[in-house]
Amino acid sequence: MNVLLPLIAAGPEETALRFRALPPLWLLFMVIAPAVAAFVWWIYRREGASAPVLARRVMGAFRFLVIAFLLALIFQPYAETSIRKLVKSHLVVLVDTSASMEFVDSYTDPEKAEKTREAADLGVANPSVTPRIELAKGTLGNRSAAILDRLAAKFHLHLYTFDAETVLRFSVDGSTDDDGDATPLTERVGDIAATGSWTFLGGSVAQVIEEFRLRDEPLAGVVVLTDGRQNGGSVGPIEAARRAASAQPRVPLWLIGVGDPDRPRNLHVSNLRAKEVVLRGDDVTFEFSLTNKGFAGELVNATLETLSFDGSVVERLDLTNADVVVGEEGAEQVVRVSHKFEVKGTYTLRIGIPVRPGEKIENDNWIIHHLQVVDTKIRVLYVEGYPRWEYRFLKDSLTRDTETVLAHVINLDADSSVVQPFTKSPGWKPRQRFPETREELFQYHVVIFGDVDWRKLDPDGDEEKSKECLANLKDFVDEGGGFVMIAGPYDSPRSYRSTDLRAILPVELSRDEEWSAWIDPTRSFNLRLTDEGRRHPIMQLTEDPDASAAIWEDEKFSAQFWYYPVTRAKEPPAVVLAEHSGEHNRNTFGPHVLMATMPYGKGQSLFLGVDELWRLRWATGSKYHYRFYGEAIRLLATYKLLGGNLRFKIFTDQNRYIVGDTVEITADVYDRDFDPATDETQIVTIRLPDGEEEVREMALDPDVPGRYRLTVSVHRPGTYRISADPAEGEEEAPQKLFKVEYSTEEMRNPLIDLETMTGMARESGGTFLPLYRIGELPDRIPGMSVYVASEVRSEDLWDRMWVLFLFTGLLAAEWLLRKRYRLL
Repeated sequence: MNVLLPLIAAGPEETALRFRALPPLWLLFMVIAPAVAAFVWWIYRREGASAPVLARRVMGAFRFLVIAFLLALIFQPYAETSIRKLVKSHLVVLVDTSASMEFVDSYTDPEKAEKTREAADLGVANPSVTPRIELAKGTLGNRSAAILDRLAAKFHLHLYTFDAETVLRFSVDGSTDDDGDATPLTERVGDIAATGSWTFLGGSVAQVIEEFRLRDEPLAGVVVLTDGRQNGGSVGPIEAARRAASAQPRVPLWLIGVGDPDRPRNLHVSNLRAKEVVLRGDDVTFEFSLTNKGFAGELVNATLETLSFDGSVVERLDLTNADVVVGEEGAEQVVRVSHKFEVKGTYTLRIGIPVRPGEKIENDNWIIHHLQVVDTKIRVLYVEGYPRWEYRFLKDSLTRDTETVLAHVINLDADSSVVQPFTKSPGWKPRQRFPETREELFQYHVVIFGDVDWRKLDPDGDEEKSKECLANLKDFVDEGGGFVMIAGPYDSPRSYRSTDLRAILPVELSRDEEWSAWIDPTRSFNLRLTDEGRRHPIMQLTEDPDASAAIWEDEKFSAQFWYYPVTRAKEPPAVVLAEHSGEHNRNTFGPHVLMATMPYGKGQSLFLGVDELWRLRWATGSKYHYRFYGEAIRLLATYKLLGGNLRFKIFTDQNRYIVGDTVEITADVYDRDFDPATDETQIVTIRLPDGEEEVREMALDPDVPGRYRLTVSVHRPGTYRISADPAEGEEEAPQKLFKVEYSTEEMRNPLIDLETMTGMARESGGTFLPLYRIGELPDRIPGMSVYVASEVRSEDLWDRMWVLFLFTGLLAAEWLLRKRYRLL
């Protein structure tokens, strides 16, 4: 074992005593030292009484020292001397090279613009026409200010660039870099370009701090030239600043804001909410958020435009409620507009607010959206156990909606000779019984169950065949169909607790809950929408969500007298839309759930725990009642409508990508019997933004029947379209569009982020400075010079002459004392 005992620690040298053969410390202190002390004490007790106590103690001390000295020699002592030199500490300069650094600020304050022009050494050029990265390079390369030279005189300087990666550009100590290059520092920043698609601001700061910690080299601080935007990475800017503050020693961050510190006038459009697939003739609502700086109270016009494949504007479409009075500055304002699409097809739309005079930021006024308009009718199968009131109104609405729906209605309580209700449409005939085969069932988009005794699904009462019908229905939802269950007092959902169908419902069923619930059929209650319900599209009875919520919760519209008490909604992704408003109608999980929806497989289900939504017809007819069911049917049919046909559907993992991203393409393919396709490959065509087409093969996924996969990289901006030949017997070709662009999320709001930068500086103990004050840095960052070891020498001590003299002297002193008191 080796141990260090400092002897001299001053100036450039540090000397310490070490032992080459020292035993473990527990052995030294728990065995050897007590043994030596016990031996000395035993000798001390044996001394004659003729010697005074003090003399005996002195002789005992000499004996202890002799034994300890002898043991120390056995442990092989040596002196280790570290020769240290005084070196400068390190300083890191990080330069942001992400895409937002190509942004050109307006610099509304003439004084700040002039200071920035001087700092960046622009000559007669105006900073309002100069990208941020050029301002940063000009400031670092300004020969008269000599920022880098002054920093290199105080520190061992390292300059990095960062976006998604952090790259060391050069390191200098004085005026010469570590490779011996004596090129002036003002000329070494000229080739820096802002080309990165992502900004890992926090990650880059954390990375360089960790790098110098591992190298055990002192870091005086980190200077960051950035606009403060971050759109990626696992470490946030503030978290990185806290790591810098907790480093030993603390590493202050000096944030240099590149860009106009004064926010210019701006309109910012974000958070578009709109459907991806609609029926021809539908009114499509587009809802987006609008925030502003400097335009409060002004009248602007929301605009919807169709774009060509190359991104040019083809047509401006009319919008309802297009005139918008801009709200309070900085507040998020919700804008809702709509347009009726009369022509089927796939549209690339641009929606937003046209750029206003004085706006410098133009690319955040618009959002791109892809919409598919299908010229088909939603095929709905409505099965009911008996003619209750909800059935009477709903079946009439479904069969009368000849514009968007083809409906079959089956009342299991009706006589077999009675023709069941259906939509009167050419080629559409009535259905007298529940579909017996998968092929028959899978022709529908949505299936609605009322208060249905599932044992009667087979008209002959064969329970096994009825179970097969339920199994087919479960597969129907799993493969993309929509399902609605409207609760009733007899069978739904009570009789489904032990069937396969309970798996697709968004709620948990329990007989105990049913028995314990307090229901008074003589007293009405109201629905209470959840936060998710207020925003959900199927709950929108009007164009205004607040007005829709008021209708749902108004007693004269939504008064109910019965409901089926479920235990609770299933875990997410199940979503509760409405709850019971009664104070006592709840359990340990909260208010009883009255409406909930949940995706299951590729499809989706909706549970309605009440059976009198027909009361929404009060004084309005079918306006609200069928508006709800119509929106629900459209939503639940989305998966089957989205592919343009039923048996070949193409999907991508996102709708928007950055140049260089990887696109994961999947296709779900079925044969005529709606069984998963088994071919090894499927052919698709990818149309690139320039019109060029590539034919690619999708490979069958061995783990998912009927699913095919393809991965492609995208290197050109624009709109891409993936298509395939129509499935056998179908007319419309499946297709999918997605957008690729250079700009990243940070470019949607490229304003300088003062809050982030000042927060980083504050948390780390550093300072934030605008770019034009960067000249203060060399004087404000304190220099730190420290000693570091450069050479180590060692000398053995056990064979020195003075060691022999010291050992002999101790023995002689003890011998003389013993002789003096006649103890020999």
